[in-house]
Amino acid sequence: MPGLRQYVLMLVFLGMSLFGLPAAAAAGEAVFPVGRQVYLLNGQPQPMEAQTFVSGGCTYVPLRYLGEALGVQVQWVGGSGQGLLMLRKGDGGLVLRLNRSSYTVIRGGRAAVRQLEAAPLLQENRVYLPARQVAQEFGYRVSYNQAARALQLSYAGEPGPLPGDGGQAAAGQVNWAWVPGLVAGLLPLYSLLVY
Repeated sequence: MPGLRQYVLMLVFLGMSLFGLPAAAAAGEAVFPVGRQVYLLNGQPQPMEAQTFVSGGCTYVPLRYLGEALGVQVQWVGGSGQGLLMLRKGDGGLVLRLNRSSYTVIRGGRAAVRQLEAAPLLQENRVYLPARQVAQEFGYRVSYNQAARALQLSYAGEPGPLPGDGGQAAAGQVNWAWVPGLVAGLLPLYSLLVY
């Protein structure tokens, strides 16, 4: 039942966005040096309470600071170590789970399940995301400066449509006011449908 699955995914996403943190302004460029508790946002140093690290060839950035750099709303729904992570910008975003490499991207009223190169991690009560794919889903070019040991994100523009929508956005607007409480009821259903 792909229709039901996509419908439930979008309802979960919409409901969770009501309780998200306000998004910071998106960066034109962000640089996350590995092993340091600071990053550069449009050339300005920003302190972090945690540091970027590399594990298994993947660069992990603390969720909070990656969200700020990308200008997305960040939300955690569910219990410790097993909840959903929501990253929302405009009418699209990502739904991720800790320690799972599959994630859902929502864009233009459509949803698709994709695979990350590595799963989001929880370390010392902090969530870390594999930054490359997450940033690319929000329209950023990503490169790694080997000499500086830093991950560089540069805004390249809005990402294209998901396959199958022919470049057309979904008709109609979502009324966010009717969604409160929906997420708590749909979280178990989401887990069954996707994982």
